[in-house]
Amino acid sequence: MRAMSAFLALLCCSMLLGCSANDREAQNRALENIRLAEADCNSRFPLEDRKFVDNTECKNDVIRRFALPNSPHPDLLNWLMASQSALAVRVQRGDLSYEDALLQHAQMVSYITAEANNRNAAQRAREIAAWSHVSAGFAALGGNSTPQMQPMQPIQPLPRMTQTRCQRFGQTINCTTY
Repeated sequence: MRAMSAFLALLCCSMLLGCSANDREAQNRALENIRLAEADCNSRFPLEDRKFVDNTECKNDVIRRFALPNSPHPDLLNWLMASQSALAVRVQRGDLSYEDALLQHAQMVSYITAEANNRNAAQRAREIAAWSHVSAGFAALGGNSTPQMQPMQPIQPLPRMTQTRCQRFGQTINCTTY
């Protein structure tokens, strides 16, 4: 599930944390914290040693620490973590190949992303409807100072998948993303 780590970090931020383009600095800090913590998980519980469950639980703790507290959709993150844990157990027991687990994980992430997008779009539609009623109310009262609607932020497309490889040298962790 290492190949999905960077993608998962971007998913958490863009879809489940509700990060906006206006808060790039906070978004970058959150992504960097997630990447560093996941690199630590990968170094402490290498998948090469078949420590799938420990690695996944470590990464789920990262999600609990950095993503869950600020998420507008905590149920989706909990669902994702439960799915990841179940897949890791099946792979570690030998009931499922690592490649099949990656495929099932990608399908789950796709479904969760679509659900988050649907919820975000529905929320935006409710906000637009509410502003329409407010504007209509001001017009009915003969007011000429209709409040200005704030432009809605478009949903940011997910960036292309990247892969991050980290290596520990003493007290330093060097990561390369490509």
